[in-house]
Amino acid sequence: MKNLLFLTSLLAFSLSQAQVTQIPDANFEQKLIDLNIDSDGIINGQVLTSDIAQVSILEIPDANISDLTGIEDFTALENLNISGNPLVGDQDYPSFLDLSIVPSLKNLRMNGKEDNITVDINKLILNNNPNLEEITINYNWAIQFIDLQGSDISLNNLMMVIDSGYPDFPEVCVQVSNPTQAANGQGIYATWSVSENCSFSANCNLSTQNYSLEKISLYPNPSNNYFSIGNLQNSVKTVKLYNLQGKLQKEYKNQETYSIAGLAKGLYMVKIETENASAFKKLMVE
Repeated sequence: MKNLLFLTSLLAFSLSQAQVTQIPDANFEQKLIDLNIDSDGIINGQVLTSDIAQVSILEIPDANISDLTGIEDFTALENLNISGNPLVGDQDYPSFLDLSIVPSLKNLRMNGKEDNITVDINKLILNNNPNLEEITINYNWAIQFIDLQGSDISLNNLMMVIDSGYPDFPEVCVQVSNPTQAANGQGIYATWSVSENCSFSANCNLSTQNYSLEKISLYPNPSNNYFSIGNLQNSVKTVKLYNLQGKLQKEYKNQETYSIAGLAKGLYMVKIETENASAFKKLMVE
């Protein structure tokens, strides 16, 4: 009996000392349970680090995941599919997604959906990922900036497939160590395959105007008659309203209110342009 009590106590102590990784997003943890990765099988905000340390493929599309906290402990992760999730970054920079914390990553898919706007990430950080082979980002209307600087010197045969799926949307700026060579397909970039809507720069940092535009809002939202633009610090040049197929529905000059009379119910994209920057916001028409 004493031996049994000792073994039971030893097991309980070992379990209490087991290293855990915090997974605050319940939908993320549910997917780990569904994939038989989270061994305790319950949503408790954490997973044994040993459960995820050897996972090399993680397919978690369309799971309503907004927070990827915990992904840093997937130390063997090579293939990640996070398509169709309403992802946000950290509290200070909600539109920035930092995956440099997963240096083992080889293949990333972060697609949106043709008939739905799900991803609001406009900056993707991959500057500590020397094993990257493929980045696929389709129907993602928000992406503007991909930081590969630092990783790029180690990358051979990188394929980047980036297509917003919508006309009249800006180029994606790819930050690299040598933008001239990258643009001309020379040097270490000679074997890269990159979508035509990408440009290269040594410094893609979003301008002060971009940051201020991120703070703007549309109100009322949802709306059935008109909308206005709030928290605007710069003079508006044009406002364009698109449906989810990327077709321009209305175009406006700067004004106090913007009529949406006659539009069908549903979700729309509003592109707000100033002299030096642009931003995209969602508008629900009722």
